[in-house]
Amino acid sequence: MMVVDLGGGHSAQIVAAAVAWLAPIYLTPSHFLSTVSLDLVFWALASWLVIRLVRTGDTRLWIAVGAVCGTALLNKDTIVFWAAAAAIGLLSTPERTLLRSRWALVGGGLAALIASPNIVWEASHHWATLEFLRNLRSQNSSSDIQQFVPLQLAIMTLAGTAVWVAALHALRRRPEWRSQRWLAHGYLAAFLLLFILEGKAYYLGSWYLPLISVGAIVIERSWSRHAQKALLASVVVTGVATGPIFTPVVPIRTAVAAGFDTANKDLGGMLGWPHVVAQIASVVDRLPPAERADAVVFTQNYSEAGAVDRYGPGDGIAAHAISGQNSFWIWGYGQPLPGAVVVAVGIDPSFLHRYWATVDQVQTLGSDATTIDPQERGVSIWICQGQKQPWSMIWPAAKHYP
Repeated sequence: MMVVDLGGGHSAQIVAAAVAWLAPIYLTPSHFLSTVSLDLVFWALASWLVIRLVRTGDTRLWIAVGAVCGTALLNKDTIVFWAAAAAIGLLSTPERTLLRSRWALVGGGLAALIASPNIVWEASHHWATLEFLRNLRSQNSSSDIQQFVPLQLAIMTLAGTAVWVAALHALRRRPEWRSQRWLAHGYLAAFLLLFILEGKAYYLGSWYLPLISVGAIVIERSWSRHAQKALLASVVVTGVATGPIFTPVVPIRTAVAAGFDTANKDLGGMLGWPHVVAQIASVVDRLPPAERADAVVFTQNYSEAGAVDRYGPGDGIAAHAISGQNSFWIWGYGQPLPGAVVVAVGIDPSFLHRYWATVDQVQTLGSDATTIDPQERGVSIWICQGQKQPWSMIWPAAKHYP
């Protein structure tokens, strides 16, 4: 739709579609549902609306932009980076006049109204997302900043890099693209903003689809047919060659042997959860019947807790799992009976010894060589008895974001 709106023909549409089909930034979150899956759509939709607004001068489109941004804020806060970058891009070009419209204010108000439940929730939960982001930054900032620039060169497929680079050059140099120059300035603003804030490389990936659309048109108009076909073939070849790293298209055994499960945590995170829960259930089954019925499964992370909730009933685990991570901590510890036996998964033993008199390691995830999420291999399962303090005292210390 962006290519068509910008005047692109059939060849440009094919190139843009090929990149969107095979680029790692789109391929990875398109086979499972996450906030990133939707965030990519919202950024692209908002960009397309502003492209159309700039092209037509119809400032009533700010209402649609506001609706998209407000809805996006209910999904993931990173749309704020898009809004800031788009505003900087427009303010730095003659198209800044479009921001003076009363419809821009209406759109901003609509975005705030739609997002208000999120804002109210944050305020009533001590701005949990800000705490999450501070902790995430302190844990991952060094690796994120090292990967930030190199990953931009592959995030749209290796060959696809030529497409968005062509777009940036045309937006900055060619008069016919002057009205959409805000896209180049916005990209630079988003790049610098995310780099300075030590954001993850894929955050910027949400900005690329409009650049791919522009670049595909530039290439259609200025490259020879032979060169266009060579580029399209290169996009397909490089995309298909790296595809198995980003989406499950090869057998599990092949993916593990090739190391794809460790190279891509999202791919590895899809492996072996029924078996993980079966191992946890086998520990619960060891307990005497009187203790088994009231046992508490307490996990280190939300993946383990979510898997227990999903597969546990089929393996005889009756109660929901509890965890101190993220939303699981907010949901609380339920109503465990005083002194109930705790089956702890992946919890630091020093923490367990602080609150339970007896802590025994009884199982290790992945010890039988069955393929599971690499991040769960070697995780210990403990049986904890003799609770020293009530859960109301334990729970504040259990919290960890992320």
